Amino acid sequence: MKIHYNNLADSGSLTAFSQDDNFPVQNVQNYIPSKVYKTSSAISVEAITIDLGTDMLVTCCLLYNHNFDGTQSNFLIQGTDDITFASVPFSQAFTPGIVMNAYFARQMYRYWRITFTKANSTDVRSIGRVFLGDYFTSLDAGNPDYDGYTVVTVDPSVIGKSLGGQTYAEQKNQYRTLDLTFTGRTDSVKQSLDTIFDLVGTWKPIFVQMLDTSPMNEILYVRITNSQSYKVNSWQDTYSPNWNFAISLEEQI
Repeated sequence: MKIHYNNLADSGSLTAFSQDDNFPVQNVQNYIPSKVYKTSSAISVEAITIDLGTDMLVTCCLLYNHNFDGTQSNFLIQGTDDITFASVPFSQAFTPGIVMNAYFARQMYRYWRITFTKANSTDVRSIGRVFLGDYFTSLDAGNPDYDGYTVVTVDPSVIGKSLGGQTYAEQKNQYRTLDLTFTGRTDSVKQSLDTIFDLVGTWKPIFVQMLDTSPMNEILYVRITNSQSYKVNSWQDTYSPNWNFAISLEEQI
């Protein structure tokens, strides 16, 4: 399980090659993904530059709620300490998907650029959220129990009946909730989750990926909805506890 929680892009200084002034690039720092950044319809080569202020550790970049359709080329995440990007020591292509993603070995740079070439200069491309940073994973120790994964599709549509008995509905977008349970996990895993919860609580959305392999490799944009409670499961010979706990998540759309 991967938990992407410390989003460096949210505190970085952002600029773009072009933008619709009604949908500026700073919109990708808003937690609501439907508040998007849009390019202009005037140029072909687009880029978002993120200045982190200093060299910082980055191992992935995620793009959510975008309208990329596969016609773009040279779709890259780049890192450098050169503000002009004349020298680009690190560059990697994105993997297409509902969440565009690029994972890579640890890199330390101040300036990062998401760049792509549109098929037509008149195309307008949009992005709702950008994640740039590192992620937590503890291999199998960080995964839910084998039977500890429950997903529910919630339909918040409002259903009513008229005085004559006819059914009417106010349709709303569906979303998913996930309930994850963990049994007998080490104290180090608990401490890592404490660090995550201290930073994001129940208010700041994060990205999670259950597994690297299908069918549970979807990257989800979610919010933790439960306060964290831990129960001792057992004690190791070193008097270090193993813990039981649960995490509830709600998809953000």
